[in-house]
Amino acid sequence: TFIQRNRILPSGRPREKIKTIEKDDPTWAEEYKHFLNLCNNRLPHNLDNDLWINEKLMELSNSIGTKINE
Repeated sequence: TFIQRNRILPSGRPREKIKTIEKDDPTWAEEYKHFLNLCNNRLPHNLDNDLWINEKLMELSNSIGTKINE
């Protein structure tokens, strides 16, 4: 569902246009197939990569003054 809201200035409830498109999500099937492939083939995990990603996310969080759970 996509909702477009147009502000009414100086204040007031925005006008809304709501559009819903009902069809299959083609990316979901590909992601699920990829996930099953990882599970079935038991590919090796790279913990170093996960730790690096976590470190970068922590740095970004600290740079904008946001506290996240460690």
